Amino acid sequence: MNDVTSKNQFFFDFGRDFDAKFENFFFTQENKIIQSEILNLLSSEDKQDILLFGSPKSGKTFLLNSILNEDAAATRSSIYVDCAKIGTNQNIFDRISSKTLICIDNIDQSDRSNQVEIFNLINETKDSNTKLIVSTNTHLSELEVFADLKSRLQQIKFFTLHPISDQDVNRALEFIGTKLNLNFNDDIYKFLATRIRRDFSTMKDTLIALDKFMYAEKKQPSKKTVADFLRQSKN
Repeated sequence: MNDVTSKNQFFFDFGRDFDAKFENFFFTQENKIIQSEILNLLSSEDKQDILLFGSPKSGKTFLLNSILNEDAAATRSSIYVDCAKIGTNQNIFDRISSKTLICIDNIDQSDRSNQVEIFNLINETKDSNTKLIVSTNTHLSELEVFADLKSRLQQIKFFTLHPISDQDVNRALEFIGTKLNLNFNDDIYKFLATRIRRDFSTMKDTLIALDKFMYAEKKQPSKKTVADFLRQSKN
């Protein structure tokens, strides 16, 4: 594994999305409190930590990357580590405690050796200005990590990234479509809303794939075009 240094940002190049923007993440009404907490974390010099729970494909990884990109834009030193993509005994976490912002993704997929390193990292940064944002696919109450680490995590401010509700689906699709500069009308979004999975990642990926499909097939946006796209996607 190669360490990569870019300006003031030091990271492990696993799953980083340098195009992710905080303004492009759709926050439902239930998730507005998370948006507020993150903005406060980014604007404050005070020590703040966040533990974020959400189901797979809820957009946690995109959100963490967008936070890092916001932080990087403010010329701070930051790092992203995806526990799902690092091996055992890599000694990653004992080299990053001096960073201003540390985002640890998928802590529920960390092995014992990495859990010990994360535990030590939390202790090392407790009295510093280093900010931690940790994500998990498993609720804290069911998170299987060793007891001392779980105790430390329980002391971090905990938030649930709620899924996109039935009431928010159309608005979410329109929001994402606007950010992607797609010229779709309301009928297209309403048609899609009842036919795709209602999570941030799937909705974003579907709209991108639909746009590519229309370009390749030289078709205009219509319900028939969307139906053809969805039919082809299932094959």
